[in-house]
Amino acid sequence: MVDSARNYRRLNPRRRSSSLPSSSSSSSSSAPSSLSGIIRTLAQETARGGPTVLWRGLGSTLWRDVPFSAVYFDGYEGLKRLMTGGGLGEGNASNHTAEFGISFASGSISGSAAALLTQPFDVIKTRLQTEARVGGRSSESPSASGTTSSIRTSRASAQSRSTFVVAREIFAKEGSAGLFKGLSPRIAKVAPACGVMIASFEVVGRALASRE
Repeated sequence: MVDSARNYRRLNPRRRSSSLPSSSSSSSSSAPSSLSGIIRTLAQETARGGPTVLWRGLGSTLWRDVPFSAVYFDGYEGLKRLMTGGGLGEGNASNHTAEFGISFASGSISGSAAALLTQPFDVIKTRLQTEARVGGRSSESPSASGTTSSIRTSRASAQSRSTFVVAREIFAKEGSAGLFKGLSPRIAKVAPACGVMIASFEVVGRALASRE
């Protein structure tokens, strides 16, 4: 639901900016304002397309996240074993700094590989979550020739399309490159996040174990 709201807000920067605090407001108000903006967006999109709109793209999200986790954790285990001769929790690094570095490198590389392999499903998820909103918004503009009926048809069509139907459409129109759009920024986000997450887990776990 929150992911859908985030994509809708990206499509409507005017609405998003209106929900953000002005430069004269305190920084402490930014978090509540962002939260209220997300809640307001969820309510608006539910009113437009019904409650099911909040779960649009769920299938492709699962197709993305389940294989991602499998590739990420299995790849992490293999890389760390290759680097140290041990796996998760075996603590073969000489100290906390070495543990963090090895875990960060293994996590970043395996996270990047997982992002590469699952990128098509991320593209499909985003298309499913945004295409009906784009269609609906263009149809609602004064210059558009669409009617309320066409808006509803567009939304219904988007909701009924499956992950692999959208994949075939993207491949037919844009080729294989279309299924990997946005790969670079996604890896730029995923690689450090995966590295920091697993490295922090390893170091904290080792520190706690050494105190027992």
